[in-house]
Amino acid sequence: MPFAIIKTKITSPDLDPAFVLRGKQIAKLDDSVKHRVTLISAAAGYGKTTLAVQWKATVSSPAAWLSVDADDNDLERFVRYLVASLRSAVPRCCQTVMELIESPQTIPEQNLVDALINDMSALDQRVFLIVDDLYLITETSIHDLIARVIEQQPECLRLVFLSRLEPPWPLPLWRVRGWVSELSDEDLRFSASESRDLVTSSLLKPVDDRVIDRLHGQTEGWPAGMRLALLALCDAANPMEAAMNVLEHSSDISDFLFEEVINGLPPKLREFLELTAPLDRFCAPLCDSILLDQESDPRRSDRRPSRELIDELQRRRLFLVSLDDASDWFRYHHLFKQLLYRRFGELSEPAKPSAICRHAGQWFAKQGLAEESLGYLIRGGDLETAVDTLWAALPALLTADLSRRTLSLILSKFPAKAFQQYPELILAEAFVCIAGFDLDRVAKRLADAETTIERTTCATAKRVEQQGVLNALQSFCFYWNGDTQEAWRCGSEALRLLPSRFRISRTYATIYGIGGLMLSDRTDESFALIERSITEDAASGSGFTSGFIACKAVMYAMCMQLDGVEQTTGKMRRVHKIAPMPDYWYSYAPYLEGLAAYERNQLDQASRGLRDAMNFGVRLNPRHYHDVLVSLSRVAEANGEMDSAWKYADRAREFAMAACDPISVRVSDAVEARLRFAQGERLIEPPPPQVVDAVSYFFQIPSLIYAELLLEGSETAEHEQAFEYIERSLALVEPRYHRRHVIVLTLLKALALEQLGKHKSALRLLSECLRWGKELGLLRTFLDRGPKLERWLRRLLPSHSGDDYLAFLLTAFHNQANPTLDATSIADLSELSQREMDVLELMQKRLSNKQIGAKLHVTSETVKKHAQSIYRKLGVNRRREAVLQAERLGILSRK
Repeated sequence: MPFAIIKTKITSPDLDPAFVLRGKQIAKLDDSVKHRVTLISAAAGYGKTTLAVQWKATVSSPAAWLSVDADDNDLERFVRYLVASLRSAVPRCCQTVMELIESPQTIPEQNLVDALINDMSALDQRVFLIVDDLYLITETSIHDLIARVIEQQPECLRLVFLSRLEPPWPLPLWRVRGWVSELSDEDLRFSASESRDLVTSSLLKPVDDRVIDRLHGQTEGWPAGMRLALLALCDAANPMEAAMNVLEHSSDISDFLFEEVINGLPPKLREFLELTAPLDRFCAPLCDSILLDQESDPRRSDRRPSRELIDELQRRRLFLVSLDDASDWFRYHHLFKQLLYRRFGELSEPAKPSAICRHAGQWFAKQGLAEESLGYLIRGGDLETAVDTLWAALPALLTADLSRRTLSLILSKFPAKAFQQYPELILAEAFVCIAGFDLDRVAKRLADAETTIERTTCATAKRVEQQGVLNALQSFCFYWNGDTQEAWRCGSEALRLLPSRFRISRTYATIYGIGGLMLSDRTDESFALIERSITEDAASGSGFTSGFIACKAVMYAMCMQLDGVEQTTGKMRRVHKIAPMPDYWYSYAPYLEGLAAYERNQLDQASRGLRDAMNFGVRLNPRHYHDVLVSLSRVAEANGEMDSAWKYADRAREFAMAACDPISVRVSDAVEARLRFAQGERLIEPPPPQVVDAVSYFFQIPSLIYAELLLEGSETAEHEQAFEYIERSLALVEPRYHRRHVIVLTLLKALALEQLGKHKSALRLLSECLRWGKELGLLRTFLDRGPKLERWLRRLLPSHSGDDYLAFLLTAFHNQANPTLDATSIADLSELSQREMDVLELMQKRLSNKQIGAKLHVTSETVKKHAQSIYRKLGVNRRREAVLQAERLGILSRK
């Protein structure tokens, strides 16, 4: 269920021909367009809306209308309606800001404001935006947004606000700057001539001008008071006598006039006003339904259809405002509605307004307007029906709104006590928590839901649905917390319980259940299941095939099967050309292609892929977007572009803080610690305790980064600490099938053992990692460990004779942009003995044969024989040539 824009809120009311044309005020509004903003601020009943409608009909430029209400006190909701209003006048404008608010991420307010201003600046014609009932907006962030728009307002946009109260803006400063034009009560009062025009043009029988002037004086030109007086005189047999009666009650003229108007109506109209007073908007079918529900005998022959009653109210001009061009939907003028509600609230039994709200809620639910339905049901105290309505609408709502912000707004309507009683609300709230990756809160809400399900009674079918959704969400939670077996169990159970309409829940169960199975080292089963899911979903046409294909690509990435990644993302691109995928899923294609290119050491290609993914911006999964930024930082660091590396790291930090995601913040901490170390700053703060983060990321794992930094210590105690930290991290990672993390930690463990003097164990582990790397075609996994790993890999040359992969890898340390090595060179260098390698290293230090002999405890003659063998194998004739050739081939580090 997409966010439902109520079109009547972005449609200006109809122009009532009975109202006096406010020529002077319209001229003032015409003159106000030279200012950035026009503020029409006056008390109720002064005709602000009527004047704005009259003026809107006279302007030649496109004019958008927005009527706000108390429910719009949410920044994103307000912006949605603001954009919808602008688009009603200028179609397809504000595309960027719509992409932001439709994204699955929490959007920083600053980004939303900037995007809105930029989109408004792109308007290619003058546009007026009229916002009615601004006084109902009390949210500070919305007023801050409006103020920012006015301060940076593009020349083509002009704003008009109607309000009963002066908004909390820096109006004194804006007045000095000439930004604001204002109309107040004094500007909107009827003049004596306007009051005479109103009465004489509406009454069939004449009334003495002196009486009208007195009436004008008593109401002080208050337009609503004059109109109420007109209603009181309209059906009077003797308008003059009626006018004098009105004047006698001038001490409380609004209440008196209202009573006069209501008491003069036929009973059927009075009943209709009472029944419709609680409604924010209504139409004839809704009113027919309420009237039928309220009558004890629905077969009564004297019941009049609501359309006739509405037409009668229009004929009598009883403050009825048409909300659409077809005149199907209406609302009462705010002042009239308040008076209606006050009068009938005092006279009616307390249960009647609640019953009307409940019936309206049920009617709106049948029309598929769940959000509007819930508002009435909750106001009417029918929480059970409201919960049932939300539960029925939940699958469609989750499918249409990945950000869960609409769901969050709906849940905010429910009283706090309802969340202790209904597990459906707790489960819905868990989906909101998942959107922000608040795993701790998700786990708590799921525990609460489980307890509530156990103690509540409901129909068996509904309990099965509740348990199925709970299992699906538990699968998600167990997966991200590293309990892979429970993730698989809960996912399987959810798929068994949930009917097909729960698409999002079944997708969670499938993706995270299969993910848990794969991380339990059951990869063949996992890939078979995801392939079956892709086939079945494509056949059913449910629309989640793209998500399952993206999941398959992620699984290949976790297995470090780079060819599989590229084949699957290629399939995603082909599918996207035929049937465009949602950005949320399609963005995984450039992202995973960038990661695969990085591992292959194709840094330019990696950067392009990751930047393409980044350009999807906040339309991505929040955790995904953060990982894109930190991966770009890693690519820039590998290219030696530290300024760019810090730029991306800073953006990642800013986003993590704005998203309030503690895991992303922890990743940013680790990334920045690595960058500081790369620039010469020693790691001072202690590393964080190990967490089960092996399933969370592809490259930027905090435990990997801190383990590597710990190895850079110079003391034995530091090396021992590093070894223990790596061992604990490896123990957490090994049970979960994320091959790259296992390989990196094993490499780090080998380096730690080497520093602790356990050379044989270190070389054994290095040989195992080399076997894995050769099998998977890895490069950056080794290159990112730096010169220290390179030196120890060279120790493997004697025992890995003819290993082309090792030779290629060593060359890559010195030619990282495009590592190449011919077969002859590989064969030659693989024949160098360990002793020859020792001699070659000392030659690089420019020691004489005698000095080398002393270092190695051999004679100078023995050194000379080793040197001749080195020259022959490297195809050179002199010592210096041997050193240069060894550096070129990557056998020695360049000095």
